[in-house]
Amino acid sequence: MFLSCVGVSAAMAEGEPAALRLPKIFSDHMVLQRGMPIPVYGWAGPGDTVRVTLGKQSASAVVADDGRWIVRLPKRRAGGPYELIVTDGTLTKSYQDVVVGEVWLCSGQSNMTLPLSETQDGDKEAAAASNPSIRFFHLNYDLDHLANQPKDDFDGEGYGWECCSPGRAGAMSAVAYYLGKALQRELDVPIGLIHSSWGGVAIAAFTPREGIVADPDLAELLKDWDRQWADYRATGDEAKNPNRHENFNNAIQQPAGLYNGAIAPFVPYGLRGVAWYQGETDAGNPAPYCERLTRMIHLWRQAWGLREMPFLIVQLPNFGEPTEGPAESGWAQVRDAQRQAAEATGSEFIVTIDVGEADNIHPMNKEVVGERVARAALARVYGRRGVCYSGPVVKSVRCKKDTLVVKFRHARGGLCTSDGGRVNGFVIADSTGQFRKAEARIDGRRVVVSSPDIGEPARVRYAWADNPVCNLCNKAQLPAGPFQAEAR
Repeated sequence: MFLSCVGVSAAMAEGEPAALRLPKIFSDHMVLQRGMPIPVYGWAGPGDTVRVTLGKQSASAVVADDGRWIVRLPKRRAGGPYELIVTDGTLTKSYQDVVVGEVWLCSGQSNMTLPLSETQDGDKEAAAASNPSIRFFHLNYDLDHLANQPKDDFDGEGYGWECCSPGRAGAMSAVAYYLGKALQRELDVPIGLIHSSWGGVAIAAFTPREGIVADPDLAELLKDWDRQWADYRATGDEAKNPNRHENFNNAIQQPAGLYNGAIAPFVPYGLRGVAWYQGETDAGNPAPYCERLTRMIHLWRQAWGLREMPFLIVQLPNFGEPTEGPAESGWAQVRDAQRQAAEATGSEFIVTIDVGEADNIHPMNKEVVGERVARAALARVYGRRGVCYSGPVVKSVRCKKDTLVVKFRHARGGLCTSDGGRVNGFVIADSTGQFRKAEARIDGRRVVVSSPDIGEPARVRYAWADNPVCNLCNKAQLPAGPFQAEAR
């Protein structure tokens, strides 16, 4: 498939009034989602008729009293390039080099943000990244993207889809880039990557207001932010602007703030799914993370009207001083919460417990992360058979005399260790909850765990530390993720 990427701006008549308007996500080089009705939407004069044409297909809608309109074009196969034409009979907008393929929203915090140029071999990869079938829409850090209410578009100018090229690839999210590269290689269709992430933020910032109100602790924080915004609107005093730069580190944590300003403006643009890489900031308060992530996923799906929109959740990597034996860990709790939320929502989680760095919270090897996310997408979203996409996942834990027998899924051909040595990373406890380091041996798809200090084991943990010493994997060399479980 030949795809051009000539730099053409959306055409509009000289002196055009601001009547007919589309959100900034619509631009030259955009990727529209294949295989489902294509939403095209915006604003125009109430009562006017807006007609949308893509290639030989057209559809129209009457503008509502509030000035909004939406047209849903019939679903299409991958292809292009096309011209997208939108007109209200008086004004016309034309978008060039439009393609139909697969669209993924890539969001989270700084490990999703990290650009390709700042990662392992990133400059070399970017220099060879000439592929117009990979396209991206990147939202820069800007305090204007924090909002007290959902926005329907972004403030300012300069936004638009870009084609992957050596001059621009280095600025792309590295995880998003490698995800897109793998999907484009395997699916042979255009891939669109919408990147909207922000470093250092808790999950509450990405959660819609309904989710905040349902959480008692966050609801109290929201009330305080609402008071600040109300005071600012009433006075117009910039010193009271909750988003002022001197308040930066606090401003980015406002509940629902990033959802309102950096996610809501993409709704209801057609997506296949979401790649989510976040949780480091929540490791200081991990207990509510499973519930909060589960709620956020449900509300994003509700916003897009896609009840089963895929979420691919990247588990936190290993970080900090390597630890053997029992330990309490906020990072481990978040990883386990990510697993539980994935299972509760029919999502997938991607283990990265083997690619972190002890002294770098932003591990440099993002290629393996993006490739693993792509494997999960190929197997679970696109139905590719024979793609091994997951390391071992705990299935059951049973007590047998003075041992625990842990059975795993995703262990075809049996379990093994990444270094060929004995199994590391298991600890067990009795009913008192005091964990001890355990001996573990592989038995096919099972691991038999015991400790001379525990006569009646009741609970087991694996890889339970910020940076655990662990090595269990399957024959595809994909690692088992952290978990804790009770014997049944």
